Amino acid sequence: MLAALAVAAVVAAHIALTVPLKVAVIHPDELGYVQNAHYLARGGLRPTTEYYPGYSLLLVPLWWLSRDPLTVWRGALIVNSVMAGAAVVLAWCLFGYLAPHLGRQWRVLIVTAVVAYPALVLFSDFSMSESAFAAGFLGVCILAARASESSVVTEVLSWRRWAAAGVACGLLALVHPRGYAVYVALGLLGLALLVPRGRAAAAALGALGAGLVAGFAVTRALVVTLKDPASRFTAYSPGGILSRAASVHGFFGLVSEAGGQMFYLAVATAGLLPFGLWVAMRSVARFTRGDRSVAVMARAFAGLAFLGVWAVSSLFINLGTRADKLIYGRYNDAAIAPLLMIALAEIVRPLEGRRLRTLVTWVGVGGVVLVGSAAFAGLGHPGSEVHGPLNPVNVIAIVPYIRHFGNKVEVLALLGVGLLTLAGLAVLALRWPALAIAVLAAGFVASALRTQATYIVPGSRARAAQNAVPLALAALRDHSGVALGCVAWDNPLADDFALYNTEFLLPDQRIRPFGGTAGPPCGPLVASPNASFAERYPGARMITSDPFAQVALWVLPGAAIEPALATGGWLFPAGPPAALADGDRVGSVRVPTSVTVHSGGTVHVPLVVTHPAGGAPWPTLDTFPSGQFAVRLSLQWESPDGSGTATGCPPIPGADPTALACQAADLPRVMLPDTAAGVDVVLLAESATGAPLPAGTYTVRIGLFQQLVGGFSDATSVSVHVVG
Repeated sequence: MLAALAVAAVVAAHIALTVPLKVAVIHPDELGYVQNAHYLARGGLRPTTEYYPGYSLLLVPLWWLSRDPLTVWRGALIVNSVMAGAAVVLAWCLFGYLAPHLGRQWRVLIVTAVVAYPALVLFSDFSMSESAFAAGFLGVCILAARASESSVVTEVLSWRRWAAAGVACGLLALVHPRGYAVYVALGLLGLALLVPRGRAAAAALGALGAGLVAGFAVTRALVVTLKDPASRFTAYSPGGILSRAASVHGFFGLVSEAGGQMFYLAVATAGLLPFGLWVAMRSVARFTRGDRSVAVMARAFAGLAFLGVWAVSSLFINLGTRADKLIYGRYNDAAIAPLLMIALAEIVRPLEGRRLRTLVTWVGVGGVVLVGSAAFAGLGHPGSEVHGPLNPVNVIAIVPYIRHFGNKVEVLALLGVGLLTLAGLAVLALRWPALAIAVLAAGFVASALRTQATYIVPGSRARAAQNAVPLALAALRDHSGVALGCVAWDNPLADDFALYNTEFLLPDQRIRPFGGTAGPPCGPLVASPNASFAERYPGARMITSDPFAQVALWVLPGAAIEPALATGGWLFPAGPPAALADGDRVGSVRVPTSVTVHSGGTVHVPLVVTHPAGGAPWPTLDTFPSGQFAVRLSLQWESPDGSGTATGCPPIPGADPTALACQAADLPRVMLPDTAAGVDVVLLAESATGAPLPAGTYTVRIGLFQQLVGGFSDATSVSVHVVG
């Protein structure tokens, strides 16, 4: 019962971390997996990305239950949280094979510390395959240990265990192609254990081979089914991956990349990962000398499997120039749990007189790897790359350090952090190993929470505001009566968030990049981040602009749908915004009945602004920073006794000429016909002179107005209770 409650608590904690998130942060990764699931569940357009579909299969039922991409995305985070809970169970089971000599108390402490590793905690925040891969990797390690055990320890050589391990390993590659490295490790283990047994092992060897082939066949079939001929991604192309390492420059880049990735892991784990790998490689050596104990075989497989993942990760990212790609960690993070358990188990194992020697080995191996890998990370690349822009999700376990050092990969500073943490934990572990592990776990959790608070949550909220183009396209499809056809995206590299976000939110909308070698626009609507787009296409008319994503949506000049869109009020004039006609300054504002605020304080008031059908788009202050002709909200505090002194208030209907104060709020995006938008306005309980308003009940008149033109045809009001 306690175990079930503990796992439930882990799942609940992961779900709680996802609650503040508004939208996906990482694209195209999150887009790709959700798109895969959409195609598998509902058909339609093939995904334009090439992400392996194993994780996406878990999301297929979500698309059966909902057609809303954001609902499916949030469901994916719950799936990830369940995977995190499963990883706890699997780590617990695997620990029994890796360290059978340790008791229950050590198992609880070490497993807790390992699953608190920041990347394993935070993977559930992203609709990516990492949580599934981490759990799957642990599961394959368990199945490999069980199969090995049946070959050596038990009297009956179980072909079923080898078949299960083979299938599971093949399917791990379905989650992500770095699973093929684990595939190779299992094949080597099987050959080493089964071939010497001759005919007695024929069934087991055949079962292993059949399992691996079956897993591979399923993986390839699904990958081919999902592949779009027009896909613009080649990340998983074996030819491209190997060709990058074939030249002298590519080979040295690969060595530098591998060193940089190990540097990240060594810093993030205080040298535990290289120490765990050292212990695992010693088990490989013991295995080659004939030791067939369960722990040796389990540790050897975990070490070989990690080496394979590390090698594949280095090949994938080789010759990347973005700072995070120089010390890339995400692909490896999902495969380090077994090695962390091995390292911690080795540190606390109850052998008299051995702890000091073990700690010296940890410090020695960890220190050498930290210094050596720092040289690869710092000297293998120019400073402009090391200190350049980065994507924090790929180095998520050390984000707090990177942010502290000015959002840069400061190699020497990170080296110092790694060495100091390693030394401090080693000194503590000399007398109080349990306390050292508890401190490590607390540090992991603190780092994860810090990253959540400073990067993931703010990033998600910022991304939530970058949705003007997909919302405009959705409104056009639902309300304009015009067939949009293909939407062209003015970005031949197809590498910006706004494009991925639009594909994510509109999975049934065909979107194709253009420009460069991508050819001309595929349809009459074009999304472009180019500020001079109207100069390139004279006469093009804007539909909307997203100042946060820095992209605008246009209709090309002379397009067949332009007259219908113009008649329906969907287009700005060809040129800068203009004054709205009197008949177009029509809209409504829905407000709560009343709110309460302290004198001199502020209160957030949720409004809903609606643009009726027809008219013309409403420009906003953010869209056109010059402010000319921007549509805004006026918030006017009426004076109960006519003693207000506010001046210059916009002329909205029913306004008090003796208002106490006039405040304003901006619309979140360009408002198009037949659409509505939530607006969170802030009311300040102060007069125009800055004096706190006395306690009492006030009426605040709220209405739309266009700067330099005048108010809209209607306004509303909210009752505000000011308390002392």
